[in-house]
Amino acid sequence: HDEGLIIPAPHGGLGWHVVLLETGGFDLYKVTSRECHCNQHNCSRSYCNTIGNEVFVGHYDFPENGVIYVHNYVWIDGVINGKATFFTNPNIGYGFFLNDTITKKDNSGNHILGLFTRGFLIIPYDSPNNMTIEAVLMAPSISRLFRNIYDPALEKNTRNSFHLLGTYIASSLPSLKHKTNAGDFYSGYQTVQYTFDPQLLEDAPPGFPKGQGSRFGAPIEIDEHIEI
Repeated sequence: HDEGLIIPAPHGGLGWHVVLLETGGFDLYKVTSRECHCNQHNCSRSYCNTIGNEVFVGHYDFPENGVIYVHNYVWIDGVINGKATFFTNPNIGYGFFLNDTITKKDNSGNHILGLFTRGFLIIPYDSPNNMTIEAVLMAPSISRLFRNIYDPALEKNTRNSFHLLGTYIASSLPSLKHKTNAGDFYSGYQTVQYTFDPQLLEDAPPGFPKGQGSRFGAPIEIDEHIEI
């Protein structure tokens, strides 16, 4: 069997930060604190989805089959070099924070990223003003891709543009641009664009179905563990 990679729960941490590297593989950080930001209702609620402090753990190459299974919350960003899919803990309470721009190294067809979760896909408060995600996003359960609505006094309550190049597979539509009942934009990304990546017609991320009649299967052939 091909070997995959399991990243265990972060002892003494609040989740993992995966930084994809243009040179290949990824650097792994343990998130030790978060920053919180108020919602639009006089701070009746705070959203704590921005990394506060983190500790470098190590560098890891992608396993041969490209499947990485991560316990707990995952912040992810960087440049994908190769083919890999990250799966989060099947507990619906966990998922991905799309921490910053994610792009492919080039358009040769040799670089594909898949993100699969039964939890959430959140764009944090501290996201770039112009954000690009080049990946396949899959959330087949109850969640969707979204960005919270923040206090309008906060600098990054509104952002400029978001572009997904890849595909989005989920039970609900994304929610990245928030408008009043009158149609006025007041939070999130003002311009949102979704573009299907035609290279996905030739290949799919590791662990995803390929060809007609295939079905998505759980990553059961994972037997290489990181001791952290």
